Amino acid sequence: MSADVWQLATSGAKSPIGQQFFGIHVHRLEGVERGPRVRPSPYRAEDPPNMRMWDAGVTWFDINKRPGEFDFSRMDAYVALATQRGARIIYPFGMTPAWASMRPDEPCPYGLGCSAPPRSLDDWKAYVRAVLGRYGGKLWMVEVWNEPYFSDFREDRGQRASFYSGDAQTLVEMTRVVRQAIDELSPSTLLCSPSFVGSAKRLDLYLEKGGGRYIDALCSHLYAQGTKDLARNVLEFRAVLARRGLSGLALLNTESGVATDGPPVDSNAPDESAGRDAAARMAQQVIVTAMSGIDSFYYYAWDNDHTGFFEPDGSPRPALSAWFAVKRWLTGVQPRGCRESEAYAGVIICRAERAGLQQVWIWHERPGKKELRLRTLWREISLGRAADSVQALFQEDMADVTAGVQAGAMRLGASPVALTFRN
Repeated sequence: MSADVWQLATSGAKSPIGQQFFGIHVHRLEGVERGPRVRPSPYRAEDPPNMRMWDAGVTWFDINKRPGEFDFSRMDAYVALATQRGARIIYPFGMTPAWASMRPDEPCPYGLGCSAPPRSLDDWKAYVRAVLGRYGGKLWMVEVWNEPYFSDFREDRGQRASFYSGDAQTLVEMTRVVRQAIDELSPSTLLCSPSFVGSAKRLDLYLEKGGGRYIDALCSHLYAQGTKDLARNVLEFRAVLARRGLSGLALLNTESGVATDGPPVDSNAPDESAGRDAAARMAQQVIVTAMSGIDSFYYYAWDNDHTGFFEPDGSPRPALSAWFAVKRWLTGVQPRGCRESEAYAGVIICRAERAGLQQVWIWHERPGKKELRLRTLWREISLGRAADSVQALFQEDMADVTAGVQAGAMRLGASPVALTFRN
């Protein structure tokens, strides 16, 4: 039998899950619209406060359009709301203005020149110091860049979707500049690595070039097709940290999302709508991330048209209620890990403890639904009896789940089901 990647990835979680695990990206904060044709976000002060400021209109090229001139009005509004709510803010430095770019005519995701490194580190230094000088300790953490690719790798060169097109050594030097500015202007702010996505080879090269000596934590973007891929990514990043002698660094997931506006991934489950399918996969990923001991999960994004929680008319998608449900499930629990069921292939079982209760979440990772005999499931969970309570991810599924439990069987799909057992 092959190694259980879920079990391997979730075997080291030590700390309970707190409110600070959960974060969000907000593109269009109410009161700070980008223009008359851009609909403001329905984000409200009582909604999840922890925030990463990406695609919020506050990157380097947004706030520093001309040398020596900074417009912080939009960023002021974001920081004010987050500070008022006691939120932790992550701010990613990056995206070079054309005037400062080493290659101002090079295509980038937001126009021209923004993925290239700056011509002069003095311009980068001025930007970094302006941000830290203004906001100081209000920024819980800063990242050096968003999702860099490295020209050191042949396959990374010429990638139009790349957010960074320079070499690893230059980004390490830029990290050094940020470290010096933090130490002088905002010692309480943590410095995270660039937020690496996909292969861990870029992280490995960054650390090889010396980036590890400047950072307080590792930032990653754990986008994945399913939780098996997510678990593999966690193992790859941890393996690199171990090889470089940095296993003690905190590992954060500062951006993940699923397509909430497309067709269902599981074509074999026609009773599952596109929105509910996406919400179920998001909930799976949040649970496995939490069980893996990752320090945070920042969802991308509250109001993104492709992966967000709202339709273009402002009505909520199923992912909104799923996000709050999984927050309620996880907050305060002590993770005990995940594994694939031995009795039912494709069924994932995650466990935790909270206030004298045993918490268990189960779902079917593969296409289609799985018929579970609950007597077999209870025996495998090793609690020896039926659950004291059962909760479905969606309220409209509760009647079916409850009826199945009463009948001694359950048709389990992608939507996680929460089981609670009293000690």
